[in-house]
This record gives sequence, structure tokens and C-alpha cells, in this order.
Amino acid sequence: SYSLRAEAQGHAAAAAHVDVPEGGEAHCEFTLGTPHRVSGRVLDALDRPIALAEVRARPPSVWISASAFDKVASTDENGRYELVDLESGRHTLTALAKGFHALIRDQVLADAQDVDFRLTRVSRILGRVVDRQGGAGVAGLEVYARAIRATGAIRPVRSGVDGSFDLDGLGAGVWVVQARGNGCALGESEAVDLPAEGDAEDVVVH
Repeated sequence: SYSLRAEAQGHAAAAAHVDVPEGGEAHCEFTLGTPHRVSGRVLDALDRPIALAEVRARPPSVWISASAFDKVASTDENGRYELVDLESGRHTLTALAKGFHALIRDQVLADAQDVDFRLTRVSRILGRVVDRQGGAGVAGLEVYARAIRATGAIRPVRSGVDGSFDLDGLGAGVWVVQARGNGCALGESEAVDLPAEGDAEDVVVH
């Protein structure tokens, strides 16, 4: 059994399942429909437009998680986007912008207008990993944030030449920053209460 899909610019895509017998062949015809559109804006929490955000639409005929089939549009300076050449049905839309948490909207009908997204800015923890005795910065350690009363997960980073680190993509909540590697004992910061859309600076791990 195969899943086939046909696309052409200016037309809505069509898809079909085809069963091919062993040693045989199968024929399939596609009828490309009238294209549809979805439009709206991408804004921040204060309703300010976010330029150069990316909005992706996953078509309803795609049964697998394959981003290659997504339709993609970018926002202009007013935060406006328009997705074109969409097939009929309900789509899954995802808005992405650097420095913001992604937001997903399911079951968006083709030809819907004013499909707006309000993204929240990611929070960051900045600080240094230092030696317990001398207070000098320790480079090359793996630094990561562990959630105490928070949700989300991020990839660890390496401390810089002066022991500095910058952990971004965090959500609001209480975190502890830990460091490990290079034969050094595990270091840990005090609890960090991270506000929504805010940063915590000068966090020390030792």
C-alpha cells in the first residue's frame, strides 16, 4: 500500500492510497482542485506585529509527519501572512519566530481569514560557571537547566572561555542550573525564579 500525492502551482493538492499487488501494477488518477488560502497575523503578547515569522500549514491529506509537504509563508513588517495553494479541509498551522515559543492551531479550515497567533517570548538564564575555591570561570562544561516548578526542556550548552553561559527557550517557572563534565564534580545554582517573557542574569553555578 502506497500513499501518493500530486501537487501543481496554482492548484490544490490531491492525495490517494493505492494498493499494488505483488508483481503487478496499479493506476491512479488525480484531480487537482481549486486552491484555497488562509491568512492572518502573528503578534507578540502586546499585540505588536512580528516580522519574518514563519507560518506552516500541514495539509489534511498528509498521514505522516513530513514537513516536506507543509505550505510555508513568512510575515511582512505588519505581521501579516498568507498561505496559498492549500487543499480543502482542516489544516494544522504552526507559527514560529526567533526568540518566541512556537504556537500550534489545529483544525483550521481552508479559506479561513484572520487566523491570528499571539506568541510569547522565550525566557533566558544567563550566568557563569565558577570554581568553588578561586571563583575563576570554568570553560567547556555542559550546562543545562532542570525544572523544579516549570515545564519544557532545552538542549544543554557549553560554558564559554570565561565560564559564561546563555540558556534560552525556557518557560516561566522555577529552575536550577547544573554543570558537569571535564572531570569536574557536578555544580549547581540556587533556585532561579524565571518570569514569563523575562530573563534571569548573573546566575552563578559552582
